[in-house]
Amino acid sequence: MKLIRKLKDTLISNSHLIVLGVVLGACQKNCSHDEGYEVAGMAMEIDKYTLKGSDTTIHISIKNNGENVASLDNFCLRASITERVTGSMLAYPDANNNPKSKAKIDELLTHFTTKELLDPEESVTIELQVQPRTGASRAIIALKLYDTSKKKTVAAKTVTWSATSYKLSFINIPAKLKDEEEIRFQISNEGETDVNTAGITVCLNSTEGVEFELDGQKGANIEASLASILHGTKKKLAKNNPTKVITLKLSDARGKNSSTITLALKQGGTSLAQKTVAWSATSYKLSFINIPAKLKDEEIRFQISNEGETDVNTAGITVCLNSTEGVEFELDGQKGANIEISLTNIIRGTKKKLAKGNLT
Repeated sequence: MKLIRKLKDTLISNSHLIVLGVVLGACQKNCSHDEGYEVAGMAMEIDKYTLKGSDTTIHISIKNNGENVASLDNFCLRASITERVTGSMLAYPDANNNPKSKAKIDELLTHFTTKELLDPEESVTIELQVQPRTGASRAIIALKLYDTSKKKTVAAKTVTWSATSYKLSFINIPAKLKDEEEIRFQISNEGETDVNTAGITVCLNSTEGVEFELDGQKGANIEASLASILHGTKKKLAKNNPTKVITLKLSDARGKNSSTITLALKQGGTSLAQKTVAWSATSYKLSFINIPAKLKDEEIRFQISNEGETDVNTAGITVCLNSTEGVEFELDGQKGANIEISLTNIIRGTKKKLAKGNLT
């Protein structure tokens, strides 16, 4: 009996030692944050697959669907934007709630949360905001949950953002424009949503290199945001609420008599509205009066007559003198062998318009 009891006590003691050894071994295996877990069933879900206009926020849920505790240091979130023209960004708060903004994200999950371990059925949420560049019309956001220890992608999602499709129109733009006439037009929002004027580009293109002035900006090819043309007075253009009056007029004809002007409103690469205006210069009929065929050491006193059917804008007329052999003459106070003066300067600005049948 003593032998049996001793053996029994020994077996019990040994069994306690064996059980204790198993418990200690299990704790030693599972208490490391960096390795030792058998992680299975990590999942990533998002609340939206499609974003539009000002709706730019995605909530990303990372959940542990496995049976073991997961170390978040073993996983990273990768996010990137694909678009026709780069410039859009991804914004989010980090674990310390500091705002971050990047074009591409590749960060451990502990960068986004103070948690280090994720129990079974537990989840963390990451808020990600798309910041489209000005003028962007579409962007694709790729999201990946990546297991760094196993070097493989656990889950992948794709989100598409697109700009709100606006409906805009030009008001009071005629089909034809002559000489220095000025067009005074407006832009109207005929859609159902407010328009972000910073995201709309006003474009002017004219043929033949003829330059025009669009609300203070000059050139044959002009691109400006609607916000800058409105000088920041309207960041949002409400439904059925037209802009202030915008002016368009000739700046420099470059010696041409005609041009086709194309005005367009664009959102990114999408044209929202377009108008074409045909510009032409009036064909004037002028003549010199009292200019003889020969000249000696004497003075010619002549005039210019408008024999056409319309008034002549004197600022658009240039009086030219060219003499051979380098012989210099004086034309109304200016001396040289080659002289060019605007008719307005010659008549000292006394007549900006030379009426039909009138003389200078």
